[in-house]
Amino acid sequence: MKKAMMIGVAALIFLLTGCGQNNTKSAASSSSQQTATTVIAKSMKAAKTIKNSDINLTTTVNMGDTDTKANMTGSYQIDPFIMSMDYVTKSANGDANIKMYVDDSTAYVQDQDAWYRMDISQVTGASAAELRKQTESSSFLDSAKSLQKKMKLTTHAATYALSYQGSGKAIKDIAKDIMAQSPGASASLEKVWSAIDITKFEMTMTMDKKTYLPKQYHYTMTAKIDDQKMTQTVDATYSRINQLKPLTIPDNVKKNAQALSSSSASDSTASTNDAE
Repeated sequence: MKKAMMIGVAALIFLLTGCGQNNTKSAASSSSQQTATTVIAKSMKAAKTIKNSDINLTTTVNMGDTDTKANMTGSYQIDPFIMSMDYVTKSANGDANIKMYVDDSTAYVQDQDAWYRMDISQVTGASAAELRKQTESSSFLDSAKSLQKKMKLTTHAATYALSYQGSGKAIKDIAKDIMAQSPGASASLEKVWSAIDITKFEMTMTMDKKTYLPKQYHYTMTAKIDDQKMTQTVDATYSRINQLKPLTIPDNVKKNAQALSSSSASDSTASTNDAE
């Protein structure tokens, strides 16, 4: 279960740091190359205009006889960099509710009635500057070129939808390349991917037809990890893009948050993993 949870974390990093690239990635393939070229050009241009957004992310992981469901609702803005998140998980081990704020240097996490603060790199494995750089980087697109060529474009009344289905070593290599470009990519995550045999992968990305901004993202992955079957589903919805009021971290949170050392954070993570 620990490995499944790590894949869930990777999915969250993938979506939050690559929301702009979702558009770029989506437009590079379709049954009509001319239409795809137009979509990718406008999507890339639109992605650069994103200053803030709400996001709703639901992740479901089934591994063996264990089901874990996590829902994250939140908002983020690029400058100054601030994220606000409410995270709820449901599993056989019980439910957990986590609230978090992140700025360009610090993560504030609520545990029951107490607030704790730690360096952002302890949570994400990367600085805010690295997160922003990843959002704007074209390396994500470069690493997924082979996938883009196989994606199908469908035109709806108000949206464009791009989809892909695949399996085997090719999609595993693409996923590893994408995660390697993500901030906080680690040797431990590399070990997780090396143990995964992806048997099926389905993905759909939807963009607004008028603005070319992201609306929805969905993927389902079926895999084997150490001879156990795992199915993971991720659904993300973006809303109120560039319509949010300036985000701030409440003064009472900053004032009352207790410093959490890296060793304490590691002990907490270890306890969580033991519970899994």
